[in-house]
Parts: sequence; C-alpha cells; structure tokens
Amino acid sequence: MLHLSIKQRSNFVNVNQSLGNKSLARVLPQVYAENKDPIQHRIGELVRLLPDCEPVERNSLLKLLAMVAKDKPSVSLPIL
Repeated sequence: MLHLSIKQRSNFVNVNQSLGNKSLARVLPQVYAENKDPIQHRIGELVRLLPDCEPVERNSLLKLLAMVAKDKPSVSLPIL
C-alpha cells in the first residue's frame, strides 16, 4: 500500500467512498501519513461513515480523525 503513487492513493480514497467499502478504512491512517490532502478534503464524508462501521473500522477512522485534528485542526472544526 505504501508503494502507491500519490494519484493512486487519491484514487484509493475515491474508491473507498464510492464503493462504501468500510473495511478499507483500516488502512486510511497509513495512507494519510503519506498523503494528507485527499483525506483532509473528504473528512466530512469519512465521519458520516462512522455509524455504519464495525468496531475495527470505526477505531481506524477515529485514529484517522485524531491524526487530521492534530495536523490541521481547522479541517476538524466544521464536523464537531
């Protein structure tokens, strides 16, 4: 996963959203560490997935949200 290009990672986020495949949420913290912008731009969409996630996916998304809040608090404020 970490060997993907920036465009591939951006597409990965798009696929995750369009397919609703919440199990992919498990790797989003790793993707975010490599390429923050696409995830920061879709943080609201990811938050809306939380109620439908299983505990493992929910924990990954919450970890991701904490990472985003630490790196760029202004992105997190509108969803709080």
